[in-house]
Amino acid sequence: MLIALIIILFIIIILSIGPDRLLLVLSKSNWDLAILILLTNFMSILFFFLAWHVLLIRLAKVSFYESFKSTSISIFFNLLIPSFSIGGEYARINYLSKNCGISNEVVLATLSINKFQYGLTMIIFFILGVFTMYAYSLDGTILLPSLIVVGVLTIILYVLILKPHLIKKIVNSILGLIEKSNRFPKEKINLAKTKSDSFIDEFSRYSRFLLKSPSSITALAFMVLQWLFSSLSFYIAFLAVGYKVNLGLLLFTFPFVAALTTSSFLIPANIGIVEPIMIGIYASFNIDPVISAAALILARSIIILEDLFVTLPFALKWSSQIRLS
Repeated sequence: MLIALIIILFIIIILSIGPDRLLLVLSKSNWDLAILILLTNFMSILFFFLAWHVLLIRLAKVSFYESFKSTSISIFFNLLIPSFSIGGEYARINYLSKNCGISNEVVLATLSINKFQYGLTMIIFFILGVFTMYAYSLDGTILLPSLIVVGVLTIILYVLILKPHLIKKIVNSILGLIEKSNRFPKEKINLAKTKSDSFIDEFSRYSRFLLKSPSSITALAFMVLQWLFSSLSFYIAFLAVGYKVNLGLLLFTFPFVAALTTSSFLIPANIGIVEPIMIGIYASFNIDPVISAAALILARSIIILEDLFVTLPFALKWSSQIRLS
């Protein structure tokens, strides 16, 4: 219901700002600049992969090609399967497990550190954006609630990685309640407890190893570069439609774009959902909705099409292998 309302809101916004005005701005776009988005987005894809790869190779033997292929499959399914990015990560885990013989504990540990660094990068960009905006006398007062949200998520990841005994207590409590319901044999419940305890121990061990590894710092640097190039894609889009936006503003607001585009639900790539939310956020910084709508449509169209073009061959090849097996 909420998603339907947001899409209706997007349609209302487009109608209120005037489709003719929007088309006029898009038609006058500087396409030489717009083409640069292909380059910045490709660099973003590359650093997204490297941030994952440098962690994975610390725990498993995997080739550069196989690692890139698994990442491409993840990107492809994240775009097309609207499931809060679970679809893409499940596909990556499945591919690495069956095609490369890498255990689920190793992949999930790598994924957890990757997401932990995602939260750190979000904080970095909020702070970097605020300082840049402050230098240009722009309002950065919405930093505090944003940092509170990110802080809560970071604490949750910290508990998952470094406090396995708490996770065991939660899981065992849930299994205990299931046991009391008498719906499953006691032997199966005990087996589930043993397997979950073993899995949590392995997961925590791999995760702590990665956190202490120098590769963790390298991966964080790659992720920051990925976000920087992604921010530049939107910065170039604004320039292409004839508006010189403050880069600090885009650095500050990009975490919202990242969260919205990687957490699609019911709508592939959250098309029609990201746009009205970001138009509203940009409007709070006094950017004309026509300009922000044109820049978002331009940037998102190029990014989504390039992501599909780059990752489609790997997804098709993997799908054909599954059908033949």
